[in-house]
Amino acid sequence: MTVPEPFTTPDPQAVADSHIMDFARHVGMAGSDYAALHRWSVTDLAGFWGAVWEYFDIDADTPYEQVLAEEGMPGARWFPGATLNYAHHALRNLADDAVAIIALDETGSGYEVTARRLRAQVASVAATLRDLGVGKGDRVVGYLPNTPHAIVAFLAAASLGAVWSVCGQEYAPKAAADRFAQLRPTVLIGADGYLFNATTHDRREATLELAGALPTLKATVLVDHVGLPWPSKAYPSLVVPWEDAATRAEELTCTPLPFDHPLWVVYSSGTTGLPKGIVHGHGGVLLEHLKTLGLHSDLGPGDRLSGGTDVVSGFAGSAPNTPVWAGELSAPQLGVALAAYDAEGFPIVDQGGELVVTRPMPSMPLYFWNDPDGTRYRDAYFSSYPGVWRHGDWITVTGRGSVIVHGRSDSTLNRNGVRLGSADIHDVVERLPEITEALVIGAEEPDGGYWMPLFVVLAAGVTLDDPLREKIKEAIRAGASPRHVPDEILEVPGIPHTRTGKKLEVPVKRLLQGAPAEQVVNPATVDAPDLIDHYARLGAERRGRSA
Repeated sequence: MTVPEPFTTPDPQAVADSHIMDFARHVGMAGSDYAALHRWSVTDLAGFWGAVWEYFDIDADTPYEQVLAEEGMPGARWFPGATLNYAHHALRNLADDAVAIIALDETGSGYEVTARRLRAQVASVAATLRDLGVGKGDRVVGYLPNTPHAIVAFLAAASLGAVWSVCGQEYAPKAAADRFAQLRPTVLIGADGYLFNATTHDRREATLELAGALPTLKATVLVDHVGLPWPSKAYPSLVVPWEDAATRAEELTCTPLPFDHPLWVVYSSGTTGLPKGIVHGHGGVLLEHLKTLGLHSDLGPGDRLSGGTDVVSGFAGSAPNTPVWAGELSAPQLGVALAAYDAEGFPIVDQGGELVVTRPMPSMPLYFWNDPDGTRYRDAYFSSYPGVWRHGDWITVTGRGSVIVHGRSDSTLNRNGVRLGSADIHDVVERLPEITEALVIGAEEPDGGYWMPLFVVLAAGVTLDDPLREKIKEAIRAGASPRHVPDEILEVPGIPHTRTGKKLEVPVKRLLQGAPAEQVVNPATVDAPDLIDHYARLGAERRGRSA
């Protein structure tokens, strides 16, 4: 096999001056290359993560008793005894006059928020939340666009030990309520709307509808983001304008919390049932952010940084001392015991397999919300390979150690970076009387495109004409997400299921992408085996049109 030349190689002086090499000197590995540093980081977990704690000078109110008390996955226990707060660390090193946030919209206009102003707003909103009855362990939720309001609200909630969760306003009120209602939140923070694609999207009624669907709310904080006046009407809970919440003169105090105290809840894009609430802890997120941003991204004071995953970081990426190959991630990140597994659970190189992590990380989810015995958490990540994290991405680990990501190996919809569960689409479409059953697929294509068809089984006597197609699209826009309107709506004779009734979403996706049927599914396990050939033909026709 021909080994490609790197797209770029590290500059020796930049490597010598980098944080990762300073860290290597700190742990006595000054002469080591990245591969050696990585091997140590996944072999001696306690040594590595303890060194990260020391190197970044974690300001704990009480010290930890040991780094890793229990290693099993799920259930690893990190830094027992330590108490700290994420919000304190996020704000502690910012000089008052330094720019903390640069906010830009799609037109290029925007504004800056200094560290002094950010701290003042966080302190003010925290005091407002406290007055509204929010305390340690209570939930505060945001129905907000990607603006500084969301950062302020998150840090304010975190400073109190409250649990934060946020949902973008492109989600319909029902889709947002499916997520937030599980948390029984105390306060909702919602905006009047957002700007996208040169259009101001009015979300005032959507925000109020969402507030009405959350019966545990004590108050709703209303954010004036795009300048739309809030209607004069009866509100489902006490209303506080953002300007009142964020402009009080208050001192910020951050509550010391156990290392594994919940910081936020994010949501898996589930294929069945309600979206699953993924809970991350203060300490794990803090260490992972410091490691990734400080060592891999080589960020320091004055530098600027977007992104994250289910482990609120990255599994693979670059570092100042790694080459970069076009179309590839340079290496697994430090502390990430990454591999590609075949179907039998063996690591493979230079061929596609499941992205797995074989040893624990501090930033792995603590648990799923409303999952007292851990069943949903284990099913989501540990059911394929017991004791090993399976993420749901299809990757190749190359012989030189780099990583190629091919796309999702599960049925999560990822349209332009906005993830949604297929169940959100199915629930909306299957409520229409004209539709008996539906199946939506998000398929990555070889040229980098993304094809998202919706397959529908029609009720007796119904024809799939243009008015029905538009009705389906409008239902998805209003009831799920305008970002996830399908590219095509296609009539099919049936939807294949397992013998236990689960839709064969991943097998159909792989058939559409061109995988041979015999490698995708055993016909004996399918309720209607003849449908396998039907979807294989649809995929072949699609590829033929694209050729």
